[in-house]
Order: sequence, then C-alpha cells, then structure tokens
Amino acid sequence: MTDTPGENPALDPTMVAYVESSMSGQEPLDLRAIAERLQRGDTPERISIRDLLLLTLGAYRRGPLVVEQLRRMLADAGLKTNPDFEIPYIDYEVEFVRADNGTPPREVSPSARELDEDGTTPGVMVSRDALAASLTEPTYRVHRLRTANSSPEWVTPQTTLAEAATIMLARDCSQLPVGNSLRHIKGVVSWKSIGSRLVLGEQPQTVDQAMDRAAIVDATESIFAALPLIAENQYVLVKAADGMITGIITSTDLTLQFRELTEPFLLIQETELFLRNIIGRKFDVEELQSARFPGDEARTVASVNDLTLGEMQRFLEN
Repeated sequence: MTDTPGENPALDPTMVAYVESSMSGQEPLDLRAIAERLQRGDTPERISIRDLLLLTLGAYRRGPLVVEQLRRMLADAGLKTNPDFEIPYIDYEVEFVRADNGTPPREVSPSARELDEDGTTPGVMVSRDALAASLTEPTYRVHRLRTANSSPEWVTPQTTLAEAATIMLARDCSQLPVGNSLRHIKGVVSWKSIGSRLVLGEQPQTVDQAMDRAAIVDATESIFAALPLIAENQYVLVKAADGMITGIITSTDLTLQFRELTEPFLLIQETELFLRNIIGRKFDVEELQSARFPGDEARTVASVNDLTLGEMQRFLEN
C-alpha cells in the first residue's frame, strides 16, 4: 500500500503533484506564495488536509514518507498548519500560519540523511525539537475516523419516543445521544434500550424514560481503547477536548474502517499465495534452489514455500 501514486524515488514529487492536480482540474499549491500573503498580513488560508496532500505531493494517504516530505515543503516555505495536518480527520480544514514569527523562509530544508554528528547540517541550525516535530504519529487515534467527525443527531430528554424512533428510522441509525446539547449529554436512547423496557412491561413515553448511560471515549484515544466499548455497546460517542460530542462510531463503521485498512495487506497475501502455487506447479526443486540469494546456499529449499517473496521475484525476473 503506497501513499503516493507510483511511490518511486526516480519520480519528481513536484511532477507527481502537477500530474495529479491537473487531473483534478486544480493548480499545484504554491506554498511560498501563501507565505508571502501571510507576511503581508492577509487572512490565513484554509484547506482540507485531503486537498493539501493532493495539491502538494499528489498523495492520498498520510503515510510516513508523505508526512516527512510535506513537513519539509512547509518548512522550506516557512509555514506550518494549525492544527497539525497529521492529527485530524483527513477532510478536516486546517489553516496556514507562519512557522517562525517573521523569519524569512529557509532556502534549504535539512533531511535526516544530511545531519552531521552534532545534529545539524552545514550552515543550517536544526533544533532537536524541530526534529522531534517531524516524526510521524504512530498511533491510530479515534479522531482519524470519518464518523468521529460527523456531528450526530441528538434529542432532548423530553423528546417523545415516537419522535426519537422516527428520527432513527429516517437516519438509519440505532442510537441517539440524549441531552440539552452535544456538550451536555445525559445518556443514549437506542432500539436496544427501548426494547429492554418494553420486554419488562414498562411503557416509556419520553426519551429520558428509556435511555441508558452513554459510552464515551476521548477523540485522542487510540482506536484500540474504543474497541471494548464498541463491542459491548455497539457504539461509542466521541468527545473532543472541549467536551463537545463530535461524532459516533458504531460497530458497522468500525467494520468498514478495518476493511479499508486491512484489505491491501490481505490482497498482497492472496497475490503471494497465487504466485507460490503457480511457481510450485511449474518448476522442480532443483530449479527452485537456484532462486536462493547469493551467500545463502546452505539454507534448505525443499519447496516453493521455503523461498522468500524477494527470491520469487528474482527467480521470475530470470
């Protein structure tokens, strides 16, 4: 799974961005022009993270390579984004701000490969804090899910159950937050909470008579922290730092998200197994042994399953 179309070192990222942006009908983003407008005191420009990736690097995902390249491009122009482009959901809009409080943009952007032993490059001072800021966020956090950033429908405690049921049917959802606002949630009403009351012989008329305690997780939590709550409740409400409920993640949402994340790896595994089956039927053991990497002749190769993926590639290239 690559972060950019044709993630090939031989390709010029600027050319990739130009091709991609031309396909989308938009011009490549001129970061230095944006920096100059900010220097003049113009209002910060806003752009979605998705468009920022596309119009600078022709990228669709925030993989480590893409994040590193974009940080360098922003640093070269004397810019950064607020909030940091790596953190929110990919369709969240960020604004450009000056990174250095008036210092002219640097003409040279150091990379890790250019660093001297003292942590600097010749003629360019690089702080350890700056290097740390360029590292990729390793944790997949709740706020990166689309539904964690889609404000949910909600009802007040005095809403009738008939009205709540109508909303759930119309919106094709199974639960609704209950409160006086999305910042003051008192519980959640769902088909499950309504049904459990009816089974016990109760006759609730309003939402507050049929709601359960809300399952809530902070937007900055790891997605793995939300899994037990979703498994137990079939949903979880997502709370931002200011206490606002910004979205709701259901078991269905999670299933679709994990499919998106895991499908490329499963397809790679499937492709590898197909290749092993084809090679195993067409070549004998003596031929397969010739596929071992030079210097590794002592390793036993009794079948195609003893070859690495790289060795199979090398074998088929011959």
